[in-house]
Amino acid sequence: MANEHNKEGRLPIHEAAFRNYDTVVERILANLGTNDGNKDEGNRTEEEEERANHLHRMRIQEMIESTTLDCFRLTPILAATVGNARRTIECLINHGAKVTCRDGDNRSMASIAILKQNVELLLYFSQASYANELDLWNTLLNMFTSKTFDESSSAGRMLEQLTSPKYMKFSWSHLCNLRLVEKTIQVLIQTVNNNNNNNFNEQLLTSCLIILYNLLYIDADIPTIFSQTEQSARAFVTMQKTNDTLSLLFSHIVSHLCDDTRCIQAFVNQNLIGDLQILLDKDTMNIPKIQACLYFDILGKIARCKPEYQTLIQNSSSTKQTILEQAIKLLERCDRYLTISILHFIRELCLQNEYHQQICAENRLLITHLLNSLNSPYRDVQRSSVDTLQVNYYL
Repeated sequence: MANEHNKEGRLPIHEAAFRNYDTVVERILANLGTNDGNKDEGNRTEEEEERANHLHRMRIQEMIESTTLDCFRLTPILAATVGNARRTIECLINHGAKVTCRDGDNRSMASIAILKQNVELLLYFSQASYANELDLWNTLLNMFTSKTFDESSSAGRMLEQLTSPKYMKFSWSHLCNLRLVEKTIQVLIQTVNNNNNNNFNEQLLTSCLIILYNLLYIDADIPTIFSQTEQSARAFVTMQKTNDTLSLLFSHIVSHLCDDTRCIQAFVNQNLIGDLQILLDKDTMNIPKIQACLYFDILGKIARCKPEYQTLIQNSSSTKQTILEQAIKLLERCDRYLTISILHFIRELCLQNEYHQQICAENRLLITHLLNSLNSPYRDVQRSSVDTLQVNYYL
């Protein structure tokens, strides 16, 4: 019975292991020694007893190394890994199961846990005495940088979770040592480039952005790493912002990176200003508020960086409307935080720039918005309007 495969090609031990029936697994292995055809245990000689024990151990070893007859070729411990059956995994290891075994696709226990996106099991393995044999963290990063769609996507989703506040304290030392930031940027660049070859993996791109977002306030070296190659900024500018999630992650990360002048320089060289102008031009009045605020925060930081960047912003011609005209149009939404972000941008655009001050002074719609803002029920909006009026000498 224990050696009979079912119609799916699995032995009872595979089924029990998958379902975490550790007591059933124990019983299957124990019963392997009861059918040796010798005398009853009480009548065995010492030599017969030793021979019976040896035969029992051989049968156990054969059973725990047996594989399913389907395409997966799972051993019992791999079946237990698929089923997140921790008690059974330990039971099988105690009986001599090898944690280095592989399935029919050459996948290890670590690979299977990652493909199942089972963070808790991966962390459980990382605390086990056999963790080094599993080579968990190298496996995770190798799968993340793999060109195989399923592997890279699954590893990316796993890393999203491992870099979240819930798991960061357990995983960061390992991931930092394996240069996660550099590898995430590398994968992001490759993913964006693959889009040009009609092989776009939106899920992997999203994972890369979430990982970077999670690490922004953890790793102070991200701006330095990011600015080491122009390909990083080019990937951010040219990536397809196909949904609000990608656009929002893009905005948050770029806004943070633009606190560093090296990153601003890299982004300006890749025409980030024009990209933002195009994003602002798409259904302008319905852009999600947070995204619009972040766009203008980024533009404000760029304008503050160098006087020539103020000119680049004002002269950007990626759309019919200038960025300043887009900003003034968005003031019509009369949103508190959006108004503050736009007025801050206008101050940075006009700071010590008489030409831009004159342009603003001649825009009656802007003047109307500024004067109306003085009567806003929100003091921060009133203050922002006053500051903008003070910067613009000609108003």
